[in-house]
Amino acid sequence: MSVERAVLLALWGIAVIAVLVIVRKKHLHAFVISFMIGQAIIWLMEFGLLQLRLIAYPVREFPNATNMGFSMAYMVYPMFAAIAHRFAPRGSVVKSILCVLVWTTALVLLQYGLARWTELISLKAYHWLWSPIVFGSFIFGTCMLTDLFFKPYSMAAGGESTS
Repeated sequence: MSVERAVLLALWGIAVIAVLVIVRKKHLHAFVISFMIGQAIIWLMEFGLLQLRLIAYPVREFPNATNMGFSMAYMVYPMFAAIAHRFAPRGSVVKSILCVLVWTTALVLLQYGLARWTELISLKAYHWLWSPIVFGSFIFGTCMLTDLFFKPYSMAAGGESTS
């Protein structure tokens, strides 16, 4: 098994264990919605970056089907966003910004490490310093869209959101 395949297997294992440990049954619905919103957002972002040939995924799970890295775009990045939404503070703008910055930093470090020490991501014409903008907007967008998704429910019920 190559190093890249071992890293992907480890990322999947960590993601599954994180969901089992972090997500409680009462928060599962909001977590799944947040995860799916994250998948949609990151898919659009990755698709644009791939079409502009700014990044590439030399080692892919389904090389005949797509140029995207399946695990990164459909599991790892959305998992980060869903966990970030799960633990995002409510009410305080400063705490919310700090939360987005922390999760953005984690994603930037993950991408930088994968690009530097594996062949999972190749940053062609894309400097890794653009990553905070991309991942920050990804985390922020996922959290905001998930909150908007639950807002009609919380207003109709007369209470707080379930997320």
